Amino acid sequence: MSMPKAFVHVPTKEPAVLPAASQFRWAAALSLAWVALAPLAAEAANFNRLFVFGDSLSDPGNTASVTFGLVPPPVLLGTDQRTGSFGFVPAYEQRRFTNQLNWVDYLAPQLAAGTSINFAFAGATTGTLNTTISFLPALQQQVGLFLGGNFTPTAEDLFIVWAGSNDYLAVAGQTDPTVPVGNLEQAIRSLAGAGAQNILVSNLPDLGKTPLVSSRANAPQVSALVNQHNSLLSSKLTALEEDPTLASVDLIPLDVFSLFENAIANPAAFGFSNVTNACLSPSPVLSLQIRPVTRCANPNEYLSWDGLHPSARGHQLVAETALQTLLALPPVPATPPADPLPAADGLTFEPSIASGAVFEADSLEAATVSGRTPAASVPEPNGGLAAAVLGLLALSRRVMTKARNRGITQSPACVTVHR
Repeated sequence: MSMPKAFVHVPTKEPAVLPAASQFRWAAALSLAWVALAPLAAEAANFNRLFVFGDSLSDPGNTASVTFGLVPPPVLLGTDQRTGSFGFVPAYEQRRFTNQLNWVDYLAPQLAAGTSINFAFAGATTGTLNTTISFLPALQQQVGLFLGGNFTPTAEDLFIVWAGSNDYLAVAGQTDPTVPVGNLEQAIRSLAGAGAQNILVSNLPDLGKTPLVSSRANAPQVSALVNQHNSLLSSKLTALEEDPTLASVDLIPLDVFSLFENAIANPAAFGFSNVTNACLSPSPVLSLQIRPVTRCANPNEYLSWDGLHPSARGHQLVAETALQTLLALPPVPATPPADPLPAADGLTFEPSIASGAVFEADSLEAATVSGRTPAASVPEPNGGLAAAVLGLLALSRRVMTKARNRGITQSPACVTVHR
């Protein structure tokens, strides 16, 4: 087994802009994001497939697919500071919770990964509660979907787990970091038990310094929770590295906390002119009120896109830090991948994720969290634009239930492959 790795950020004075992931289109309302990506050179860190588990920071459009493209909203009414005009301005254009692509999109082609199988949904906590829409999967259900998908992990697969921020928001109200860290351990052990050999696990950025929280009286308490979480997670990963039952598993810590701390302390070195405010404000996915927004003129110079989510530039930095972390690993053997994708250009296919079953929303009903003390949690209302589509979602669930009763099945994804 490799030696335990500490959370170490490799500082970069002028981070290079990573190339965008290959474009793809969704052809199913309920998907788990099979994404074919063009291989690029990163020979010391090549992986055939990525399996991604997490929340809105890694969501490739799963939440948008479930909500018919309404969450996150692609456009909003407000003022565009690029032109000074009032009207519909671009918001979440790429169906992700940022202004362009997210960090997984930027990372995957750098790893020469042919396939990214992404289970991440906005609002996912490390447990079973989803704080955006209750029946969407949290981390434990996402792992369950993977376990039921008949995948055969190999040494050339990279598993990514990044979750925890939503646990400390007001909806979940978690004030005991041992609970989220314990949930992360459970997810790691479940994946390892299914054959995962390379698991990248990220810590959390300082939520107390996000635009949503930094001006609030409880910001120091939120920062303290994050610090406790990261410390416990680091210790837990070290302990798991020494666990003989996980001798074949390489746990790879990713230090997003230090990355963002360095960017806030020295913005110019990372290409930022503003690390305090959000480019898009007020944050539309974080408010019960629908109000006109203001979109900044230079989003690539902002660390934050909205009150909690990084800009595409911030995501590029996360991808670069992850790549630097993985490049320090020895190369994996070049062997044929399990469950390979067709190699033909432009081929449309319909992989069956879970034995041909549709997304079982009823089986993913989130557990009720009670007895929490939300005093130090981030106040994020459970509603906003998500509440506006709950009626449509309920109708969709009824239609799906009727279809299943009639023996109708639907593949969870139909994606055009671009090589």
